[in-house]
Amino acid sequence: MYKGSSDAHMTQGSWPNPWPETDGTGTFPVIIDSGTTTLAFPPNMTDAINALFNPPAVYLQDEGAYFVQCNATPPAFGVTISGQTFNVNPVDLIFQEVVDPTTGFCLTGVQSGGQGPYILGDVFLQNVVAVFDVGAAEMRFAAHEFY
Repeated sequence: MYKGSSDAHMTQGSWPNPWPETDGTGTFPVIIDSGTTTLAFPPNMTDAINALFNPPAVYLQDEGAYFVQCNATPPAFGVTISGQTFNVNPVDLIFQEVVDPTTGFCLTGVQSGGQGPYILGDVFLQNVVAVFDVGAAEMRFAAHEFY
C-alpha cells in the first residue's frame, strides 16, 4: 500500500459490475510494481476486461493466463488515481513476444491477481512518468503521449 492508495479507482464503464469483492465503486488498493510485467486485478474484473478484446481473450488453463489473437483489437483502458485517468496504450495490452505454442495466441496485459494483492505493473508504468519519492513517502504520476 502507498499513501493515497485508497484513491485508486478502476472505472467500470458499461459492462456489468465485475467487482463483488469491493464496495461496488471499483475502488481497491494496489501496489505499483516495476518488477511485475502485467496488471493484476480482481478475477471478475480481469474476466470483464479480457472479454472486451475483439475478438475476446480466452483463459488457457494449461498456461494459467489469458491469451488473445495476436492481431486482436484491445479495449480502451485507463487507470484513475486521485481523480486523474492515465490511459494505457492499446499496444501494451497484448504481448506479441509471449505466444502460446498450441494456439498461437499472445498473452494479454491484464491477468488475475486472485485475492490480491492487486498490482499495476509495467503495462501501467510504461504509460506514465512515475516518481517514487521515498523521502516524502509518496508516488507521483504524469501521463505521457503514446509512442
